[in-house]
Amino acid sequence: MSSWLSIRRAGPAPVDLHYRAWGQDGPLVVLLHELGGAAWSWSGIAPSVAAAGFRLVAFDQRGSGASEKTPGPYSIDLLADDLAEVCHAFSPDAPVLFGGLAMGSVTGLRFAQRYPERVAGLFLVSPAVEIEEHARNYLLSRADRVEREGMRAVLEASFENAFPPFCRATEAAAGYRNQYLANCPATYAASSRALAEFVGYERLETLTMPTLLISGVHDFIWPPEHGAALKKLIPSARFVAVEAGHFPPLQAPKTIENLFREFLILNCIGGRGCPGRC
Repeated sequence: MSSWLSIRRAGPAPVDLHYRAWGQDGPLVVLLHELGGAAWSWSGIAPSVAAAGFRLVAFDQRGSGASEKTPGPYSIDLLADDLAEVCHAFSPDAPVLFGGLAMGSVTGLRFAQRYPERVAGLFLVSPAVEIEEHARNYLLSRADRVEREGMRAVLEASFENAFPPFCRATEAAAGYRNQYLANCPATYAASSRALAEFVGYERLETLTMPTLLISGVHDFIWPPEHGAALKKLIPSARFVAVEAGHFPPLQAPKTIENLFREFLILNCIGGRGCPGRC
């Protein structure tokens, strides 16, 4: 199912967000995509996970995919607040399970810091322990360029950084290229600057919800060292490295599907992550 949700918050104007949903009942899982992506990025694994007894909602962040293109500036805190509103709309009373990919993991971890009572579990794919100076400079430079020249000007470099050679000639890779080119340059730049200007996390040791961290062995952008470093900071976390680049759900879908389903079932049967029917 595909539809739109209008969220209203104190402060910024309302924003209409496009989302996709799978499953009719069961514990709620909210999914957040990568920079330059959309809810589509989760569509390869979501149906199978939903079939295991879960209700999944993946939404396009503001400025991305089919969601409203609001003017910048953006910030990770703003995007985390959007996530909180979506979670409340679909699950007003119970905490939710969360899955994030790349920048979506950054936003999700910030969300968990700000609203720990709303999170039953974290499934973070390609997470970052920090935004290093060289990455910050790259993001800011790319944001400036797409505003001047459009998305195609940075497509090939971005694609090659995110997709190792062994997974470039796939249907998922072609879909990613099309989705990337469809971005609005202004809002892509706003999202890029939000990530570049993120100052990092505080007191991750206070997070107690079940957490699975997954990095791609061949991730050039945020290599496995990021996931391993986060594991040391989050006592409840488990870390796994998989044969993929920066976007494992697109590059190793069966592996991520199995890990995701296992994580959700483990934390919804007799565990803390029991929102909904458990």
